[in-house]
Amino acid sequence: VNPNTIFVDHCVLWGNSSSTAGAVQLAIASTATIVNSVAWNNGPTPLDGLGLYEVSYSIVEGGFPGLSNFDTDPLFVDPSGGDFSLLPGSPGIDAGDPQSLGDADGTVTDIGMFSATDPLFNRGDVNGDNAFDISDPVATLQILFIAGSESPLCAAATDANDDGSLDVSDAVFGLAALFIPGTPPLAAPFPTCGVDSSPSTLGCDEYLCP
Repeated sequence: VNPNTIFVDHCVLWGNSSSTAGAVQLAIASTATIVNSVAWNNGPTPLDGLGLYEVSYSIVEGGFPGLSNFDTDPLFVDPSGGDFSLLPGSPGIDAGDPQSLGDADGTVTDIGMFSATDPLFNRGDVNGDNAFDISDPVATLQILFIAGSESPLCAAATDANDDGSLDVSDAVFGLAALFIPGTPPLAAPFPTCGVDSSPSTLGCDEYLCP
C-alpha cells in the first residue's frame, strides 16, 4: 500500500503470498488500522512493510503487537472452499472489540467476516437429509402448493436460485441443476454446509450439518 490510510474491520486475509508480506505490505507514511479481523495462511509473513500498523482484537498468524491480538487457529468451517464462518469452539467467537456493534445474539462481536451465530446450511437441501436430489424440488412444490404441508425448518435452504425468496422458480432451478447439463451449480453454501453471504429475508431456524 502506497502512502495512504486504510481501515480493515471484520475481514479475513487468507491464502495470499508475495516475496515479502502475504496479506498487507505498507509503504513509508502509510497507516493500517486492523480490528476484528483474521490474517492467516499468508506467506511469508502476514503483515510487513515500513508503514504503521495499529492492530487490535485480531487473530494474526505468528502474532502481532497490539491490544488483544492472538496467534491461534481461527477454526474456519472450510477455508479452502471459501467458507470462512467460524466453527463452534473457534477462539474468534465473542473475542472482538467490545466497543464494536455486538452480534445478533447479544454477545460481543466475533472476529472475522461471519458471526458464529449466522446459521449453517446446505442450499437446495429442502428436506434436510444432507443431500441434494429430486426429492428437494418435490418438497419445495409440496410446501408451495399442498395445503397443510409443514413449513421448512431452514427456509434459506429452499432458495435454490439464491434470489432471496421461496417460489416455484426455486423448484425449477433445482430440477435444472439436477438434470440439465450446463446449468450453473447452486450458489454457496453448496455443496457443503456454510453461511449465506447473500442478502436474504429467509431464515434458518434449524439445520443439522453432517
